[in-house]
Amino acid sequence: MSVGAVAALCLAVAPSEPLPAAAPIAPAEAPVEAVAAWLKSEPAALSGLVEGARVVGLGEGTHGTHEFFEWKRAAIEELVLRGDCRQVAFEIGFAEAAALDGWVRGGPGDPVDLVRANAFSIYDTIEFVGLLRWLRSRNAQQPVEGQVRLRGIDCQSSFAAAEALARFLAQVDPDDAPRVRKLLAPLSAGSVAALSAERRLALRAALGDLETQFDELEEKYVASSDEAGFAFARQLVVVLRQFEAQATGAAAAVGARASPPTGNPRDEAMAANVAFWVEQAPPDSITVVWAHNGHVSVASDRGGQRWMGSWLRERFGSSYRAIGSCFGSGTFQALDGMRLDGSSGLQEFRVGPPRPDSVEAPFHATGAERLLVDLRRPAPADVAEWLDAPHPMRVIGGAFAERVVNGFDLGEWGAEEAPRASFDALWFVREATRAVPNR
Repeated sequence: MSVGAVAALCLAVAPSEPLPAAAPIAPAEAPVEAVAAWLKSEPAALSGLVEGARVVGLGEGTHGTHEFFEWKRAAIEELVLRGDCRQVAFEIGFAEAAALDGWVRGGPGDPVDLVRANAFSIYDTIEFVGLLRWLRSRNAQQPVEGQVRLRGIDCQSSFAAAEALARFLAQVDPDDAPRVRKLLAPLSAGSVAALSAERRLALRAALGDLETQFDELEEKYVASSDEAGFAFARQLVVVLRQFEAQATGAAAAVGARASPPTGNPRDEAMAANVAFWVEQAPPDSITVVWAHNGHVSVASDRGGQRWMGSWLRERFGSSYRAIGSCFGSGTFQALDGMRLDGSSGLQEFRVGPPRPDSVEAPFHATGAERLLVDLRRPAPADVAEWLDAPHPMRVIGGAFAERVVNGFDLGEWGAEEAPRASFDALWFVREATRAVPNR
């Protein structure tokens, strides 16, 4: 994908309506020093945080921090080597990720080229490609059934999904394939938003009919392919409905004929796609989800919208674990929020120590270079009160700006989070550095 495509990630997710700029928050009255003492009193181990988990969300406070990527890679490697993790789902297109999955399982190609062709430019880093190389090396030592799969959960593009669906139908239903390819033409061309209202409604209805067709002809389609191929193709129809819903501002389409408006169809869709992949995995395995803090958070209402983690918590209960990450100061890469057309490319930005009333402040006050904290453990009353209250927290997505742009706060402190209501755990690094771009 082009650098410009990453602009959709500007606030971890692009809301359907601009959010108001975050109002200044008065200095916290909470005992930051007491919170800091509690944070460092009992560092957590990953093994304890994921015990009994089915899905583990690994968040990142920016989309361009070296230490976040390296910590998440270390966590994935630990879970894979323990035999717990059998698939990793990324904030990458549902269909596009299939090319990366093929490569980590021994397929041809250059990983950097594949990332550039199939993922947002935020993934075009040495850290991410290093993880792909490690997964490929690990998979080469395993039988096919024991290999770790790489999955996509996003629905922000339609071309790859439409083309993959057309290829599947040419295989299993060649007589009907030309009709379906004609139906999918606006999705293959990425021109859905330009359709008239009448044609958009017709496309929406036709995709619903196609989903019904898959259900009615499942036996025939499976006989001409296999169960895994059929399940993937049927979900492609769902993903195209999700894309249409997001592109046209309709209610999120996550598998049913109709769904109530949520104000955030993308995150609802990503949660549905995570659930799909979990259903394909061995029942005793962990699916790791790699995404922004804003997506993995279980907070059910931020800015008047719901986010992916809240649906995952609703679907999986306490077996979904949300682990966010934050930093004290340092550098990261992002698009220049003043030029969201992508013309600036990914730039390096620097921020100083956290504001004293922020979520990051007590972590910074611990003096620790790195710290993983289980927020679920008991805490003294004053600390618990602080953990349960909202505080400013950095939410730096694919773009960064020092002021509000077109109604969106793309700055350093664009959100508030109540730590314990949003995450089961937080990982902190004192000094962050920019992710390293591939050359």
